[in-house]
Amino acid sequence: MASRLVCLLLALPLLALGGFGIAAGLVPGYDALDPMRGLLDAVAPLAGSNARALEKLLAGSPVRFALAGVGAAVLFLAVRPRRGDDGPERPAKGATASKRGKGKDDATGVGLSRKAKSKAKRAAAKLSRKGEHAEAGELCFHSGMLEKAVEYFEKAEDFARAAEVCHTLKQLDRCAA
Repeated sequence: MASRLVCLLLALPLLALGGFGIAAGLVPGYDALDPMRGLLDAVAPLAGSNARALEKLLAGSPVRFALAGVGAAVLFLAVRPRRGDDGPERPAKGATASKRGKGKDDATGVGLSRKAKSKAKRAAAKLSRKGEHAEAGELCFHSGMLEKAVEYFEKAEDFARAAEVCHTLKQLDRCAA
């Protein structure tokens, strides 16, 4: 947060000076540059220089392009999106198994703990016993148990949804059947 503020406070004057130098070099008598000339009159004594000498330096040398370019680059650094200062994302409490590569299904990206998967499997079996095979298939699908989801969708005779899940599993031969 502080680095963004510093970059922003550095970028705006650099960009303004570079832009003023470019504009003063192209159209020196333009009236819209008067507010910037007034600002130069106020700031030049702080730099130990004459305002008109500073304007000639900015308007007549390639420094103006360097100032504008550096100002734009620093401004980009100030406003670019970042992940945050607290470091990389931390996995959820139950998804510790997916960090080691276990429990994460490649097709869905679902990483549940062994305990959560067994609870989902029991709930799906209970739904299936009640005759709600499609709901059991959805539960298995969202829990990352895709093979079991296909079985439940086939029991529910929802072959389109079973084919979608098979396609997700890259089992195209089973999809066509």
